[in-house]
Amino acid sequence: MNIKDFKEYIDEGREIEFSYGGKRFSITYGLFDGKHKISFCEFYKETTEVDTFEQLCNIERFGTKVIDMIQNAGFDDVDVY
Repeated sequence: MNIKDFKEYIDEGREIEFSYGGKRFSITYGLFDGKHKISFCEFYKETTEVDTFEQLCNIERFGTKVIDMIQNAGFDDVDVY
């Protein structure tokens, strides 16, 4: 997925699930400590909550940033809701 589409989906509040490196990840939204946040996690693992698209892009898992994961995920490996 390209950065432009990814940012647009996040700005619209769309939930995204994708596969990368044999693992499944999700981007969702919720209230955390009374604030609306973007939440990122590997399925059934600890979440990381952030305030902005830029912060989301810079979250790292297994030495790879989210922005790199999403750009390198195959077309069939990304679901947008």
